[in-house]
Amino acid sequence: PMKSYIQTSRPRTSFLAYETRHAHTGIPVKTGCRLKLCAVVCLMACCTAIAAQATNYYWQDGAGGTFADSGNWSPAGVPGTADSAYFDIEANYTVTFTDSVTNSSVRFYKPTAGGTAILAIGTNTYNLEGSYGMYVNGAGGSASATLTSGVLTCQNYAYIGSTTAGNSFTVSGTGRFGSVTRGIVVGDDSASGNNTLTVT
Repeated sequence: PMKSYIQTSRPRTSFLAYETRHAHTGIPVKTGCRLKLCAVVCLMACCTAIAAQATNYYWQDGAGGTFADSGNWSPAGVPGTADSAYFDIEANYTVTFTDSVTNSSVRFYKPTAGGTAILAIGTNTYNLEGSYGMYVNGAGGSASATLTSGVLTCQNYAYIGSTTAGNSFTVSGTGRFGSVTRGIVVGDDSASGNNTLTVT
């Protein structure tokens, strides 16, 4: 049955002392309970925010493998919507997508020597929805990545060489860019040149 409350007294010294009585039982109810409820809701919201905190995941398999395999990442797990995926292994390897994926960003880094990360997205879409988008940028070396199939979309910039030279991104086969909201940037003002985007 629907419950109703009737105010029987005015506030005394604070909101916590504001009483009502249940319409049928006459039991006093302090409306300050609402404050406790608000505190619980706020605590739950904070816990949810902590649980959803972004994580950087680093690819570990130089022989290639499936994006959705948690064992291919460090820390163990699969990058989620709020997370960033990093590919920085000095090897030529293929990352296969078995389904569409949404991450905050993807970073292709090479600390010293060469190697190419190849994305085989298949008939799926790789969505990058964070504020950093895609970066192909070496750190002491030249980063290289190739998209051989599927669609890559980006809600921000796609950078090829944001601070260093000699970085490259190749789109081949059935691979293609979807929507790149803020554009593809091949070398920005701080990059020293020789960055390339190749479409075959």
